[in-house]
Amino acid sequence: MARLAKKSDRPQSLPRLGALPPHYSFVLNPHRRSKFTKCPRCNAQTRLRKLALLIHIEHPAGARLAILGKACRLCVECEMLIAHEADISQLLVALGLAPGGVSPSYVVLGTVALPVWRAGLTRGVTLDSVRAYAADFKQYMRIGITPGGWYREEAIAVTSPTPALRVFVDHGETRESVQDETREETRC
Repeated sequence: MARLAKKSDRPQSLPRLGALPPHYSFVLNPHRRSKFTKCPRCNAQTRLRKLALLIHIEHPAGARLAILGKACRLCVECEMLIAHEADISQLLVALGLAPGGVSPSYVVLGTVALPVWRAGLTRGVTLDSVRAYAADFKQYMRIGITPGGWYREEAIAVTSPTPALRVFVDHGETRESVQDETREETRC
């Protein structure tokens, strides 16, 4: 017979903004030259998807929320969503959400259903309707590029004459490195 979990037995979860269950793993790509036609984690082909991103913006007049319709790269196999930092910053400056034309500090909180984004274009949407149709991200990741060259195996597991992409998964205080295993060391 299955045992029902009491409230005290359940793991404490982080507070969520959206009412929908968390969906994608999210990467904000700071590198302009890397467009990620292949997923850096599983090396599968990524697809271009238009999604509504919920963004928290720090502004001198007070914090603001914005919903941007943005084409992002999506890996369907591992559900990784990749957005380019330069594109989002340009959109925020063009919309007048950045004081003085300087890129503001912002955090992408999650995705919102496209009908809510479309409703926000024609008329205002309330915070309650945004929260009802918002989904937080499962996890946030960072991407780092290792310059080309030869490295000792203790320093980095991937050694290749071409730049290697590394995805760092943040799990609270610990950091785990997921690296492309298809690249192997070649010697002449």
